[in-house]
Amino acid sequence: MSVVTDKAQIKEAKKRDKFQRDTELDEVKWVLSSKKGRNYIWRLLGRCGIYTQSFHQNNSIMSFNEGRRAVGNEVLIDINEADPDGYFAMMRENRELKNNESSSSTNDDE
Repeated sequence: MSVVTDKAQIKEAKKRDKFQRDTELDEVKWVLSSKKGRNYIWRLLGRCGIYTQSFHQNNSIMSFNEGRRAVGNEVLIDINEADPDGYFAMMRENRELKNNESSSSTNDDE
């Protein structure tokens, strides 16, 4: 009888885990659905240093950098699972923003 209960408990736990993950991904989709949300996430990923090296001669600093980077990678995994196009939208919007900033600074020099 305990085996049946254990299987039922495992099944119920898996069901709860799936519901929780689906809820998390829905929340990520919601944040990515607005330009302000995408701008925030883009800045957050930049602060996490996901595309930079964690290496530092001081082990404590390197550990800190890698921890920050690991959090950024988790956010990136969530984004790609929830809305793969959301990341590309953030890249495109950031590139457009940089292009606009560079063209306005060029115009200011004239």
